[in-house]
Amino acid sequence: MIISARPYPSIKSLFSSKNHYDLSEYDFYPLGRDALLSCMIQLGLQSGDSIIIPAYMCDSTIKPLRSYGYNLVYIDIDQNLSLSIKKIKEIISKETIKALLLVHYFGVTKEIDAVVDLCHSSNIKVIEDASHGLISQLLRDRKSIKGDVEIFSMRKNLPIIDGGALRINCIIENNLKKNNIKKII
Repeated sequence: MIISARPYPSIKSLFSSKNHYDLSEYDFYPLGRDALLSCMIQLGLQSGDSIIIPAYMCDSTIKPLRSYGYNLVYIDIDQNLSLSIKKIKEIISKETIKALLLVHYFGVTKEIDAVVDLCHSSNIKVIEDASHGLISQLLRDRKSIKGDVEIFSMRKNLPIIDGGALRINCIIENNLKKNNIKKII
């Protein structure tokens, strides 16, 4: 028999305090892939637009993008699970790219400033896939999002059947409001 030296934490009290997380920043979906497709549409991407996708990606995540009609352009990741600026530039020089999906593999937030700067200077939207980093990414405030949007898949971190979320960068959300673009929930 194991007897704990400490009392078990109260889940109810953990989430009852208003000082923890502002969930109003998030739009919730049945799955993370639903949040991904929704953010693409909200960012103004249309069927036929080209999107850079890491080649190391679960097919179930990108299947809705293919079904919608996006042209997926695959890019290899390096041994550090990062995208090469040189390879991104090569792709951009050959194709008209509208968005790039940037994955924070295994919950580790990558240093992405150079990728985001390159994409934004080329008018390419950046979607941060933080599906494996829900817990670590929740600690960031929305002003610290470097890409245009973040997507999450709660079932990768929590013992639940499904659940996805989308958090839009403050600047992008203000532009959506200014251009009278409705969020899809």
